[in-house]
Amino acid sequence: MASRPHVYEDLASYQLIDSNLSRGNPVIVRVRLPNGITHFVVIAGKDGFDYLVQDPGGGSAKGLYPLRELGSDIEALRFYEPIASVNSQVATQSSVHEAH
Repeated sequence: MASRPHVYEDLASYQLIDSNLSRGNPVIVRVRLPNGITHFVVIAGKDGFDYLVQDPGGGSAKGLYPLRELGSDIEALRFYEPIASVNSQVATQSSVHEAH
């Protein structure tokens, strides 16, 4: 069965976040900042009960920091799954075409 390139979940699921992190797969989450602006960050790890995020809009200077510092619940999440089986099919198809 081929993997899907990405999956979008409307509601936050801590089980989905944790299972992706355990496979080394970061998760993009949507939060709402105190000023009401929608913002996206990447959950890249976990320390105890704290999710650790990187903020692409904040630059790399801050590094990883706890999600709770944003003062928002997770509104939605997105994660990507490997598409290795699709790449394998492409490689196989390319090999077949080259052989002719």
